[in-house]
Amino acid sequence: MNLIKVTFSFLIIYSLFLMTCLSIAKNYSGIADKLKSRNDTIDFVTKLNHNAFSLLNKNPDSARILSDSALKLSVYVQDDYSHAVSLINLAFSLKGTDDPISKINYIKKAVNILQTKNDKKGEAFIKTKIGDNYRKINNYEQALDFYISALKIYRLINDKKNIALLLNQKMGELYIENSKYDKAIDVLYQALKICEDSNDSSGKADALTNIGYFYIKQNNIVKANLYFKSAMSIYQKLDRKLQIAKCLVNLGFYYANTDSFYYALNYYLKALELYKQSQKVVRPEIYINIGRIYHLMRNFDKANSYYFKALENAIVDNSDEGILIAYLFLGALYKDIGNLSISKDYFLRCINIAKEINNIYWLSNVYNNLALISQEQKDFKSAYKYYKLYTDAKDSLSNREKITEITKIEMQYEQEKKDAVTQQEKKNQQTIILSFIIGSGLLLLLAFYIYINYRNKKKANEVLADKNKIISKEQEKSDNLLLNILPDTIARRLKDGEETIADYFEEASVVFIDQVDFTSKSSNAKPERVVQVLNSIYTEFDKIAVKYKLEKIKTIGDCYMAASGVPIKKTGHAKDAALFVLEVMQKIDGFVTDAGTEIRFRAGIDCGPVVAGIIGERKFIYDLWGDTVNTASRMEQYGIPGKIQVTERFKNSLVESCESEVGNQFLFEERGEMEIKGKGKMKTWFLFNNEN
Repeated sequence: MNLIKVTFSFLIIYSLFLMTCLSIAKNYSGIADKLKSRNDTIDFVTKLNHNAFSLLNKNPDSARILSDSALKLSVYVQDDYSHAVSLINLAFSLKGTDDPISKINYIKKAVNILQTKNDKKGEAFIKTKIGDNYRKINNYEQALDFYISALKIYRLINDKKNIALLLNQKMGELYIENSKYDKAIDVLYQALKICEDSNDSSGKADALTNIGYFYIKQNNIVKANLYFKSAMSIYQKLDRKLQIAKCLVNLGFYYANTDSFYYALNYYLKALELYKQSQKVVRPEIYINIGRIYHLMRNFDKANSYYFKALENAIVDNSDEGILIAYLFLGALYKDIGNLSISKDYFLRCINIAKEINNIYWLSNVYNNLALISQEQKDFKSAYKYYKLYTDAKDSLSNREKITEITKIEMQYEQEKKDAVTQQEKKNQQTIILSFIIGSGLLLLLAFYIYINYRNKKKANEVLADKNKIISKEQEKSDNLLLNILPDTIARRLKDGEETIADYFEEASVVFIDQVDFTSKSSNAKPERVVQVLNSIYTEFDKIAVKYKLEKIKTIGDCYMAASGVPIKKTGHAKDAALFVLEVMQKIDGFVTDAGTEIRFRAGIDCGPVVAGIIGERKFIYDLWGDTVNTASRMEQYGIPGKIQVTERFKNSLVESCESEVGNQFLFEERGEMEIKGKGKMKTWFLFNNEN
């Protein structure tokens, strides 16, 4: 009953929110008639697009409403630039929907608006905006592709100012963010040379600032200081206080990371003063940096004060990332103080914000802290839950690489343990020989030896105990990885010492789904794009397989194999297999990639006896064998794109399993007898969903 009340309340609140957004959008549309001139309307559309861009991550629904209003107004005033930008924002507001085709079409339409008028500068501007939007949603590869495309156009028309700006503020910063430092320094020096040749003082100072930041990341304070001083000298002449503050913050960042807290604090406070002089809202990270220094200096009161100032400014600035970081640092502060309940409250506030802005790095940090706090509070159930979320959020190596790494660590610790014991034994032997030579009369020396021997053994035992704890933790990680690779029941049997696993199942259903002509269609695509497409498709398959309790067996290139009724027997295996394939084909068949390539699928199913077991000793997999597997594969191979071909025995098994149900949700179309390689003539059927 409580769940129903909560759900009902949520629906009411969400409906009111949508009504408010729609009302705002209608008001925006009505304002066009009240604006004094076309320029006023264009300015208003620019503000709408700016607000939509800022909402792309945290509230795509509101961003979509604002973008749509901006689009209508831009058409009304016939402004190509506003029209194109509105389309781009509208495209990226669809990221949370199942409408990838519309997104692609909006982007293409935005580019075509300027291309059809042969407006090269406008086309480059729009492609830069598309790159900005991809960067906003953390898709750095796509962002870089559009930046490079825009750069080619700017070079074609010899627009040096925008070439320098793109190299410095877009590509250079993007490369630094992704730790591609060799490419970063190359484009930054290109930008600097262009600005020097064209006497662009402001652009030159911006390039010098980013080069200085590059050397900060390289821990080269001498060069960083040199570039920052050159930049600040130019900014001072141009009276650009905020840019001087940026240089000071970067210097403070370096000294903070080298534990030179007083130097760091001095630079941060100077930057804060410049922000106040400029009468601009102080960026939250300025207060965070100052608070962090006081935090490290154990001045918790001042640290708390500056963290709260950062939070206040982030709220005023409507910066989700600023609010998130403020909560993170407040959580860390109260954790260090020892007030775990307040600390946990701040970290819990971070979860939804980190998810909204898609920041996996901070999300994993939050889960890690919550796991540690729960452990200290003796809430081991929560600690396990958050540790599991933390490990899931981390960017990790593949399962195979992890198993190899863990095995190496275990072997290393085992060897260290043996070495410690051997070393201790040698010491004991030397001490005994020395005691024998000195003689039994030296009781004092013997007593001293006993004491030393006892202390050494105690230390050795402590070292061994610590290493055993580490090995135990690593073993636990290894066990978890095993559960990710194999079915739960099979993994546990392996752990229990069962060496040969081979089970016979009288009845199971085997499914094969293949992407038609995928090899030829993807032959000219980049390898990473191919993997990206396959990953998105197979991830969707995996979700549906879990829904209908099928066991994914393996992927063979662009073919997906799954089974129902293994490794645990079940009577409804045919029905679950049918529902799985029908939903897969409904959702995925006709899938269109970002490059506009349509991918078709065909599927085949058979049921009957199978043998299932483990192959290999080191790089093992769970696999199936038998005539049923071969026949299911043939059903897929001899199938038709967009259709599910099944054997007659699968059809009969499915009909039999559904006889007790009211109505029948499955339909069959007889394909007739056909020659099947290795099987001879077989009567096959096409499976359909009766509901459709």
